[in-house]
Amino acid sequence: PIDSLKPALSEINLSPVVIPEMHHNIVTGASLVFPTDIAQTGLAQATFTLSNPFTAGISLLEVNAVTTFNSNSTVLNLGLIDHVDLSSDPVHADGHTNVTSQELPFKFNLDPVTIIELLATLAQQSGVDLGPLPGLFQIVLNNPNAKTNVNATIDTSAPTCVSGKQFDVDDAILNALKGLEVDLAISSSLKLDDFATDLSFNQSNVPAKTDDTALFLI
Repeated sequence: PIDSLKPALSEINLSPVVIPEMHHNIVTGASLVFPTDIAQTGLAQATFTLSNPFTAGISLLEVNAVTTFNSNSTVLNLGLIDHVDLSSDPVHADGHTNVTSQELPFKFNLDPVTIIELLATLAQQSGVDLGPLPGLFQIVLNNPNAKTNVNATIDTSAPTCVSGKQFDVDDAILNALKGLEVDLAISSSLKLDDFATDLSFNQSNVPAKTDDTALFLI
């Protein structure tokens, strides 16, 4: 209500703003590292690469991400980043730049049937021979609710006897996992420059890398 400003401001028109559909992922990659006590804690460490398509900078203040894998006609729940508060150390990407997040706790789904279906599907898709593993896995699949008092821990020392002729189980598992792509259902609190908002979005076929520590799941 200032007369001297009305002529200029009268030309400004504000209308609903629709962000156009984006045909590429904002999260362009993820990685998982497993500790030796993964079977006891269920906690892995995840990082992800954020590709900012906007001119404004993005600062992620809180992240929740449910991770799934499409196994033929079945959707496998692999785990989640569970409402991690990043407000004291946001994941920040300037406009039109890429950034890799710090390590975040990832609650991995330790259900043996899920892990077996994941490996079996990836091996089939990649043409990887799992050798004797499918026969061993079938024992678990036939008894999915079996309970045991065995407490399994990781032995990081080298094997004491290697013939050189045995099937390389480790390489088979790691080669199968090379083709892993996951879907992410993300809900977040963020800032676009100084504008704070909540944003939920889905990301499909995100390449997910892991390393030798994935063997700790078997």
